Order: sequence, then structure tokens, then C-alpha cells
Amino acid sequence: QFTANSFARILSLLGHQATAAYSGSEALERVAEAVPDLVLLDIDMPGINGYETATRIRRDCPHPQPILVAVTAWARDEDQFSAYDAGFDASWEIDVFGGVRRDKEGALADVQASQEAERDVLVTLLAEVARIATDHQATRRSKSRRAMPKSRKRVAIPARSEGNRAATAPTSP
Repeated sequence: QFTANSFARILSLLGHQATAAYSGSEALERVAEAVPDLVLLDIDMPGINGYETATRIRRDCPHPQPILVAVTAWARDEDQFSAYDAGFDASWEIDVFGGVRRDKEGALADVQASQEAERDVLVTLLAEVARIATDHQATRRSKSRRAMPKSRKRVAIPARSEGNRAATAPTSP
């Protein structure tokens, strides 16, 4: 209501006849009572939103048609297309929150890009850890094969005399 009253007050101070409506259905009633030259419609009005209100004004209002201006604090590019499709002549973003919205959208895009970059780093890191672990296992296997003693062969040593029996002794390679 504050915004509607503020616009009405400003227009009155500028010498225009202005009234405020606080919902889409109330705006339709006011337009039906006396066709204005200009209608400022908030897109996010309670009840019937600004798009539907504009469509109904275009459909039901006798000629001459008023100039319809979509007013919003949260306009996106697609909102402007929707506004023209609904029958608005112009779209006006009141930048009270627009800068905040753009900052929020920019920050969200930065966070998403950062998260994607973080995922890429993690994938790269995990791949490197897996490669190092695989190399380490291969190195351990190779070292353990070299460290294992080869099997000992038994060699028979013939006796030199009858009193000595043949003995076996391990030999190293």
C-alpha cells in the first residue's frame, strides 16, 4: 500500500488526478469507473497479479485504452517479455531492490562457478591420489619380490672316505 499511496501522492503533487488501488480486482473496478490515461500496475499485486489485471483491462476496458505500465522491484528479462505479452505498453523496474537482486544473482553465479571449480579440483586430486596409491602398491610388490630369498638348493657332497657319509649343505647362488 505504501508504494501505491506514494505514487498517487506524487502524481497528485504534479497536478494529476490519481487514485490508489491495492489489488488487481480493485484496479479493475477503478478502471471501469473512469478510464484513466495511465495505469501503473505492480506485477506482484495480491489477488489478481499485474499480468492478469493488464490482460483484463485490455480485454474489457472501453476505448480509448489507457497506457499500461508494469511496475516491479524484481524485474528479470523474461518479466519484460511477459509484461508486453499481457498488454503492457512499458515496463518499469524500480531499482530499490534491483541492485540487491542483481548482486544476489551475481553472487549465486559466482558460488556455482566456485563449486564447479572445487569439484574439478577434487576430481583431479582424487585421480592423483589413486595414481599415487597404485604406483605405491606396485613399488611395494616389486620391492617385496626382490627382498624374498630365492629357494635354497640342496647339493650332495660326496664322502671322501668310508667313515663319512654323504652330507648335504645349502649353497647360495
